[in-house]
Amino acid sequence: MTTSGRQDLLDVIRRLHHGKNAAYRDAWKKRGELISILANIARKVDRLEYVVDGGPTTVDEPVWDTAVDLLVYALKYQTY
Repeated sequence: MTTSGRQDLLDVIRRLHHGKNAAYRDAWKKRGELISILANIARKVDRLEYVVDGGPTTVDEPVWDTAVDLLVYALKYQTY
C-alpha cells in the first residue's frame, strides 16, 4: 500500500469513527469499560465470521463497517 493509500484508509476510518462516536458517544463503556469493550469485540468477530460463512450482509452495516468497528474496539481495548 502506498503512503497516499494508507493515509486515505486512515481518513476513512477516522471519519467513520467520528460519525459513530457522535451518534453513540461513550455507550461502549457505560457498563464497565473492560467488559463492554470485550463484548463489542466479540459481537464484531461473530458478525464477520457469520458473513464469511455465507451469512447475509445488511444495508445499514456493510462488512467494511463491521471490520472498522472491530479495529476501533481493538484499539480501545489496547489503550484501555
